[in-house]
Amino acid sequence: MRQLLLAMVGLWALFTGCAGGAGSDAPEILYGEDICDYCRMVISEQRHAAAARLDGHGHRFDDPGCLQGFLEANRGAANPVAWVHDETGSWLAVEEAWFVEDPERGTPMASGILAFGSRQAAGVAGRRFGAEPRRWTELEVRGEASAE
Repeated sequence: MRQLLLAMVGLWALFTGCAGGAGSDAPEILYGEDICDYCRMVISEQRHAAAARLDGHGHRFDDPGCLQGFLEANRGAANPVAWVHDETGSWLAVEEAWFVEDPERGTPMASGILAFGSRQAAGVAGRRFGAEPRRWTELEVRGEASAE
């Protein structure tokens, strides 16, 4: 019985570690309480929230544009890891996500950057906004994000 219990705990740890994918290490965000580490506004919308781990510290953002600006400002940091919420509200590593940019789209800091879990989902949204799906590295760095 003990071996069965240990095996079940091991499988649970394996699956919960993998089920969250890259998002399993994203710092927790307390919506309506936590402050964006870039623009200093309260983070209130899960759909647009983003996060990063840099130098062992968790960072929280209210808009993917804020994450973009933060990473740009910390370009020299070793091994940054970053996440965004996809259309389902799940954490997704920025390298795995597809993005649609629509400056007219209402995001908390007006970046207009929306993240999606698949190219297909981004394509559907992009057709509505007249935008092409892109990867994180293809996004235009705008406004304060490009300032040093």
